[in-house]
Amino acid sequence: NVLVYAPTYYLDTPKKMYSLMRLLLNIYSWLGQALLF
Repeated sequence: NVLVYAPTYYLDTPKKMYSLMRLLLNIYSWLGQALLF
């Protein structure tokens, strides 16, 4: 399942960049809440 998903994931660059940016935004917001708390 992972072997089938990996090539399509690495070939789909815009989707990869979008998910990476969402991940960074989630980490940034989590760090912001942690620092504010």
